[in-house]
Amino acid sequence: MTFATIARNLKLAATAFATLLTITSTAPTAFAQVNLGQTAKVQIPFAFEVGSRHFEPGLYTLHIQSEHILQVQGPQLQGKIDSATLMINADSNVIKPTTGKAIFQHVDGKYFLAQLFTANSSTHLDCVKSPEQIHAQSNAKAERLARQSQPTPLTPESKTELTTLALLR
Repeated sequence: MTFATIARNLKLAATAFATLLTITSTAPTAFAQVNLGQTAKVQIPFAFEVGSRHFEPGLYTLHIQSEHILQVQGPQLQGKIDSATLMINADSNVIKPTTGKAIFQHVDGKYFLAQLFTANSSTHLDCVKSPEQIHAQSNAKAERLARQSQPTPLTPESKTELTTLALLR
């Protein structure tokens, strides 16, 4: 092989690699786009959290402000509108949902907004976990692990089983 042939092959490989990077880096935005300005009203029957903000049950307006920001606006209370923003990422749906829905994650007695689906849409929104949600998940996991590592107290029934096992030896 000549030097010119090797150089041409390297140039073709570099071009193919650059094309592959361009396709993969634009794929998420090409297939999962956010409808800017889209608004939805949702009746939420339980208290929930958005970041460090606590919201009571009620009718909420969800408004997509930008490609990565969702505003949650609550009912007007005492002349003030309670609202908070959270980070979102769009993702593609395998199957288009027939109805819109909001999915919450229940962690340590609290509900956190996790995903939003719009009826007949090829995309949904994943809500980025807030530091408060991550902290609640860590605490819940630590408590579960601590409970699992605790020795089980011996009850009269388990003492009988241990005695029976010892006698069978």
